[in-house]
Amino acid sequence: MQYLRSSKWIATSLVVAAGCVAMSGCSTTGGSDHAKRGKAFLHVFVDDDAKSMSPMDVQVFIDDKLAINRNFSMGRNVNDGKYLLELLQGRHTLTAVSSRANTRVTRSFTIKDEIFIELYLTKEGKVKLTPKSKLSIAKFVIKKMKEPREKQFHPALYTRMTERDFTTVKKPK
Repeated sequence: MQYLRSSKWIATSLVVAAGCVAMSGCSTTGGSDHAKRGKAFLHVFVDDDAKSMSPMDVQVFIDDKLAINRNFSMGRNVNDGKYLLELLQGRHTLTAVSSRANTRVTRSFTIKDEIFIELYLTKEGKVKLTPKSKLSIAKFVIKKMKEPREKQFHPALYTRMTERDFTTVKKPK
């Protein structure tokens, strides 16, 4: 009797293992854990030119999933707004939206090992509505670099995120 129970357990285990192999890359923690990943060091901030317009609402989407949704009011030289995105190697799309600034930008980037990205809002200019009123216009700027711009680069200051931390929401138009 004991022999039959253990042989059924072994047979069941072999069937499950064969199914995992057939599904290509099944593991105990998920199939994509074996895929190669890269790092995108993303720094989000409001540029010094646009500080008078802060705080600014910023939503950052990576591959159409919401990664960051908050207000930003700091400049380039602070530690807030730094994110380490661990993503699958390959091509990705970053979309940034600010409803208050009425601006958006979309850029593609490729991750091999690591990439450094600055995303910031800057003042584009003034638009006169009437002789007495002016409206400040902001725009997003994205800069991709191979090395960090910071003199004292500390990866530990970056908030670590993966695709599991992103939210599926409808992107604003």
